Amino acid sequence: MHIKDTIDNETIELCCNERVRIMESDKDYIKKLIEIAENGYATENREITVIKTLESIGSAEAMDALFHLATEGNIHTTNKDLALVASIKLRSRLIGSGKYEDSSTVKGLIDEKLYSRCAGKDYHDVANNAFPILEDRIRELLGVGRQWHGLKLIDYALNPDNGKLSIGDTKPEREGIYLLFRGAVGFLRNLPSHTMNVTMAKIEAHDLMCFVDLLLKFLEKAKKVS
Repeated sequence: MHIKDTIDNETIELCCNERVRIMESDKDYIKKLIEIAENGYATENREITVIKTLESIGSAEAMDALFHLATEGNIHTTNKDLALVASIKLRSRLIGSGKYEDSSTVKGLIDEKLYSRCAGKDYHDVANNAFPILEDRIRELLGVGRQWHGLKLIDYALNPDNGKLSIGDTKPEREGIYLLFRGAVGFLRNLPSHTMNVTMAKIEAHDLMCFVDLLLKFLEKAKKVS
């Protein structure tokens, strides 16, 4: 079943009416979509429509809106995951295109150090450069040395029961962030670190850089646990 089939006519008209987009700039339209999703009365299907519409807009502003919904949005928890995936996909698409509707550059969107080490590199080089940056950033937040690294560092920092950093307002959100970071380090970093038999196209290298950049942005929201 297509998502469209599960959505009422009012929602489709509200979010997809092209006459509205013609009369408004994308920036105003995106703002209106966020208000629709966060008004406290939106159904899960309406939120899904907003997320899909933002992804279809395909601009840097739409990507930021999706990231907002995923991290701070007043929407259903299950749809936060959907918004996060849509944000990552759109970020990757923008990176791959090499140009943006607002004329901003890739360098302007990606963490500066991450970009300088990873832009244009193959998948192995991105993995071997991006994750040390991520781990350094976590260690800086914690004030610990390099003896903390890999999964040991992730457990110490983000374990939802006794971690020293907190990202998210609820325990399920903290558990999700913990698993996201643990999966990234355990699989995305470790696999190319131990073998050269990982064949990835250039777009996957861009995807990995974008994903680590997203993790770095999550860290900007981290709070120290006393």
